[in-house]
Amino acid sequence: MYFLLAGVLTRLRFLTVGLAFVLAFIGGKMIAHKWVDLPEYISLLIVIGISGDSRLPPRCFFPVRGRAS
Repeated sequence: MYFLLAGVLTRLRFLTVGLAFVLAFIGGKMIAHKWVDLPEYISLLIVIGISGDSRLPPRCFFPVRGRAS
């Protein structure tokens, strides 16, 4: 299990940034819930999009070593 997590963590370098954005979105939604009515499915799509985007930057900007170009 440790080796599995160690291998996955190298791919999820921006996970903390993504989680920070998710928490900021949820906090902003909680503050603005009196003035803004956002459906649950839109909130879910935003959270899924943010967490998915936190996986993309390493693959886009930092190529995986050991692969042929």
